[in-house]
Amino acid sequence: MTIDHPPVPIQPGGKKSFFRFQQPRNHSLRAALWIGGGAAGLCLAQNILPNPKFDEGQDQPAGWRLVGATGRRLPKAQEEKSALVVQGNGKTQTFWRTEPITLKPNSLYRFSFFGRWENSNAEGAAIAGPSTINRDFRLTGSWARYDFAFRSPADDPKDFIRLGEWHVNGSVSFADAALLPVVATSRRIAPNLELGEGESIKGGAYRFKPSFKWNGANYHRPLLLNRAAFNTDRWVFFSGAEIIYRLGLTGCPQSQAKVRATLNYHAGGTLHLDASRDRTNWVSLATCDGERRDAAKELPSELFPADEIFLRLSCRGTNANLQVNAFEYESRLTKPLPDAEGATSFTETAQRSPAL
Repeated sequence: MTIDHPPVPIQPGGKKSFFRFQQPRNHSLRAALWIGGGAAGLCLAQNILPNPKFDEGQDQPAGWRLVGATGRRLPKAQEEKSALVVQGNGKTQTFWRTEPITLKPNSLYRFSFFGRWENSNAEGAAIAGPSTINRDFRLTGSWARYDFAFRSPADDPKDFIRLGEWHVNGSVSFADAALLPVVATSRRIAPNLELGEGESIKGGAYRFKPSFKWNGANYHRPLLLNRAAFNTDRWVFFSGAEIIYRLGLTGCPQSQAKVRATLNYHAGGTLHLDASRDRTNWVSLATCDGERRDAAKELPSELFPADEIFLRLSCRGTNANLQVNAFEYESRLTKPLPDAEGATSFTETAQRSPAL
């Protein structure tokens, strides 16, 4: 499903967190990964974008079209490479976009590009990525590389990719774009235990406090199901949208837990928080809407003990439109474990074996 709409302006955040612990540092890894033994049967992973260097085509770059008032292709703009340029007036948006691209469901990708701008206003942002997993960027006057990873939706994701501006008073230039599959690696804290970015163990408690501003955008190790959109640093929910987190550590039972979610924007609909041990029988925990934008709840005792708890955030109502910019989960572990901070790295798969 594609959603062709401008990115929603960032709204003020919610109340302060009820958890207090040090957020793990972001870890990003760029590397070529060889999977499988020997060169036989290996295939080179290709950039998924059409005409990613923007050199092909006559009057306009092949595979890309302009949406908005003013834009052009500029030859030899960045290290002899062509660039796509959009001109903004500070009030609207303009972007270059591809035709819909089919992505693998529940898969990880990294989107990257070189960018620069000449911007005369303090507002506005460069916009980049799939239309349903947008990221805003504040560029500079010099060419620099920008990137982020994301997880595609669960249901036959087909989306167009765009490069452009939102409310920029000036020009924004893009060059040498790439969309490549990646794999995620989490920090191993024991032979069979891993902690990813946003996860930690401290004082016998397991905690998950994701930062949606990190390089992985909507992805964290506990994310099990994604049927929602994402914009820069927040989940975007519409009618019928949902995400599910699988929280905990295998072989480490949890005895009690609490959860919290915060809306930073609400135009319609209701956010429902539900919990389950098996993804079949769900227990309603709390709701958020325009009048109650912050909900904190203890999970019922009948869900415990459990190695893993499933938390579902779903949106209900006609013409729903709301955003979640904060989510936190904390549980007490029955098995003592040393304090640890999680981390996640993304590795581009340059070559892989079709047999794996």
